[in-house]
Amino acid sequence: MSAPPPPSLDLRRLRVVASLGRGAKGIVFLVDTGAETLALKAISRSSIEKKSILSSGSCDAGYRRIWFERDVLSALDHPLLPKLRGSISTDRIVGFAMDFCSGGDLSSLRRRQKTFSDDVIRFYAAELVLALDHLHKQGIVYRDLKPDNVMIQANGHLMLVDFDLSTRLSSKPPSKKKNHKKPPPKQRRLFLARLLCNNNSNNISPSDPDPDLEGSGKSNSFVGTEDYVAPEIIKADGHDFSVDWWSLGVVLYEMVYGRTPFRG
Repeated sequence: MSAPPPPSLDLRRLRVVASLGRGAKGIVFLVDTGAETLALKAISRSSIEKKSILSSGSCDAGYRRIWFERDVLSALDHPLLPKLRGSISTDRIVGFAMDFCSGGDLSSLRRRQKTFSDDVIRFYAAELVLALDHLHKQGIVYRDLKPDNVMIQANGHLMLVDFDLSTRLSSKPPSKKKNHKKPPPKQRRLFLARLLCNNNSNNISPSDPDPDLEGSGKSNSFVGTEDYVAPEIIKADGHDFSVDWWSLGVVLYEMVYGRTPFRG
């Protein structure tokens, strides 16, 4: 995926207004550039390198995923998807900035309202379908659709954010000869144990950096958030764009009933 390089942001000229949230790989801050406010996702280099060395023995893999997310953002051009507004790279952190969504996230809105009207659900469903369809046409499978990752813009429209677990797949069905090997049984058991137990850490990232960031027919990585993860990810038979539609169904169910459908 090629995209023009993002403009560099001068860390010394940024004023941190607030912390917006913490993800698996970094912290998102609301920053003031002097001309506008942006959401800045910052990741410490020490954290990237430590996790990458533990999983693969090399620093390169961790940076590869971060650059992939940055390049996805740089290439996106859609009103319901974020646009890269700038990047930061110092000896301590790397990061990238996007437009700030002042309406908060869909999860917080659901907790306040409990459930949504049919008209609101139809509106949000249509916008999520448009956003996912655009990603899929670009060869991107999102893989972490959940209310926490759906932001509400100032104009009331949605924006799908956080591409930390996304990957690029080819549009052609994979041949059997080119299918990736299944993850080892130990990795599948760990995933299932976390899925079936009450664990505060619901987000599941690959234990190894995704080997197919730049395109294959299917991915075998264990990724997603437990309540929203598709069955084919658990089965480790390989998954494709359809996992996003499963997660969308779970999100819509939650909007109707105020809870996800598969909790024990």
